[in-house]
Amino acid sequence: MTLGKAVKMIAKEKNGIVTTRDILNLGFSDSSLRQYARRNPDVVEKLGYGVYQFLDPDETTDINLVNAGFAAALALAGPDSYLVGSTALDYYNLAYANPEVLSLRTPHKVRRVFPSFVRVSTTKRKERVDSVGGIRVQNLPAAFREATDTRLDYRLQGLEDAEARNLIDSDQARLLREELERNMGKK
Repeated sequence: MTLGKAVKMIAKEKNGIVTTRDILNLGFSDSSLRQYARRNPDVVEKLGYGVYQFLDPDETTDINLVNAGFAAALALAGPDSYLVGSTALDYYNLAYANPEVLSLRTPHKVRRVFPSFVRVSTTKRKERVDSVGGIRVQNLPAAFREATDTRLDYRLQGLEDAEARNLIDSDQARLLREELERNMGKK
């Protein structure tokens, strides 16, 4: 397989994002992707150390551009990072969540400097993480609990929507609804 075909294959699998780790796993050298990006600036753009975005308009019709933004942020934060809180709800299109800040969590220290609209926190605790469409996302009950920057009535409506879309079962939704209302003094 050529490097160009490998880049296209990975980009389709990973929402348009290709990392040097992906290329290494296919047996190419760590400098091959960097050189490929230099020779093909209209096809691949460097986003940060070891993270590239595939740009070829003829080949990106399968790539969800919204997911590409989430995938890029997660790739820059590291392989174990995931969306949390209101950002996770936004990914699922729940609770009218439209956070001003993209919130990510990772179990390791991140030295990279992110733009002001990306907040990366670190944690050593194990948390259940789901992978949806190639994007790692905090599980929904935890995301609803953590999304304190989203209004409670929106979170409760989002909980109903999640239940209607079978993203969360009815018993879990009922218990979570009671917990959210109790914690906010609404009950």
